[in-house]
Amino acid sequence: MYSLYVNAMKRPSTGTTSFILPALHWWINFRTAIFLLIVFGLAASSLASGADPHPDYAPLADLYNATNGSGWKRADKWLTDNNPCGWYGVSCTNNRVTDIYLSENKLSGTLPESLGNLTSLKNLSLRNNELSGSIPNSLENLMSLQNLSLGENKLTGEIPGELSKLTNLENLNLNNNQFSGEIPGSLGNMPKLHSINLYNNQLSGVIPASLGNLTNLQYLALDNNELSGEIPESLGNLTNLLSIIVSRNKLNGTIPASLGGMTNLQTLSLAFNKLTGAIPGSLGNLSNLQRIFLNNNELSGEIPGNLESLTKLSYLSFGTNKLTGIIPGSLGNLTNLQSLYLYENQLSGEIPASLGNLTNLQYLSLGANKLTGTIPGSLGNLTSLKDLSIGTNQLSGSIPTSLGNLTNLQGINFNFNQLSGPIPDSFGNLINLTSLSMMENKLEGTLPSSLGNLVNLRFLSLSTNKLSGEIPASLGNLTKVWYLTLDYNELSGPIPGSLGNGSPGAPFLVPQSVNRLDS
Repeated sequence: MYSLYVNAMKRPSTGTTSFILPALHWWINFRTAIFLLIVFGLAASSLASGADPHPDYAPLADLYNATNGSGWKRADKWLTDNNPCGWYGVSCTNNRVTDIYLSENKLSGTLPESLGNLTSLKNLSLRNNELSGSIPNSLENLMSLQNLSLGENKLTGEIPGELSKLTNLENLNLNNNQFSGEIPGSLGNMPKLHSINLYNNQLSGVIPASLGNLTNLQYLALDNNELSGEIPESLGNLTNLLSIIVSRNKLNGTIPASLGGMTNLQTLSLAFNKLTGAIPGSLGNLSNLQRIFLNNNELSGEIPGNLESLTKLSYLSFGTNKLTGIIPGSLGNLTNLQSLYLYENQLSGEIPASLGNLTNLQYLSLGANKLTGTIPGSLGNLTSLKDLSIGTNQLSGSIPTSLGNLTNLQGINFNFNQLSGPIPDSFGNLINLTSLSMMENKLEGTLPSSLGNLVNLRFLSLSTNKLSGEIPASLGNLTKVWYLTLDYNELSGPIPGSLGNGSPGAPFLVPQSVNRLDS
């Protein structure tokens, strides 16, 4: 038809072929172009509308909708196209989603079962959000998963035993949630695990002995749960373990000697349980140990003398137990020690002079024991010391003047001993001191005027001693003091008017009791 039309237009009788023919060509080409644009536009529209979506689009869309995606802190490009590989927090390899990092992003709601369809996923990090509900059982399908981080949420229910099917998993972080029930023994079938963080939950039952199979494990944190039973001896097999923290549970029984086999261990925390028996001497084999927390248990027996081999130790806490015997002088060889806590036991004998070798020590707490003898003058070498607490013992003799060298001291507690002699004038050098407490002793002599140099002092308790003479006017310099007791001494003379210059409303207690102060 087109050719007939053109031929008709070429008849000589018209006399207008030179004008009509080019116009007709232009019109036909224009209509053809419009038609092609419509066809391709419809095709593009069809693709964009989801005719052939990305294989991981649906589960990610479910995640967005189930966790209030519109309320996320960031949701750049989410659901704007069919390819999630450019969405915020999503990474892909070979056009499959391998990483989801949406930590601290204000996700709320529950995790959808369809997450189990992300079969190429290696890293799932949804830490520090407001997720609730349980862990979907479908996560057992994520056979490529290496890191699962769901900590610091509000997740509940039990930890699914099906997670043990994730044999490539290296890090399991479910801490700071509300999980209950027992720790699945099947976790011991995950040979590549490097870290297990289940702390700050409501888990009960025993620590599975099967965890001793995880020979690649480096970090095990189960603290602040409701775990009971004994510590499995099998944990001694974890020779690559760097840190084990099972404190603040209800564990009982003894500390297994097998733990001495964890030769790479740096942190051992068994505090705040109900452990009994002696401290195993095998712990002296842990030559890489830096921190040991056995405090707040019911441990008995003596402190092992072979702990001197723990030369990397910086923190030792055995407080609030039932330990007896002496403080081993060999502890003086732990020259990297920064904190030594032996308070609230039944330790006897003298304070070893060798503790004066611990020149890196910042905290020394030996209070509430049965220690006797004098305070070693060698403690004056501990120039890094910030707190010295040896109250509630049976210490006697005078206070060494060398303690005036401890200019970093912030707290002194010598309460409830039998110390005698004067308060050293050298105490005036302790300008960082905020608390000085030496009540219930037999201290005598006058109050050193140098105490007026302690301008940072907030707490001063010298009651129930045999102090005599007048109260130095220099104590009026202690303008930060909010508590001061000098009662039950033999003080006399006027109460300096400057003594009222302390903090407004401070409970200054300088009563007449036994003293002979002028009103």
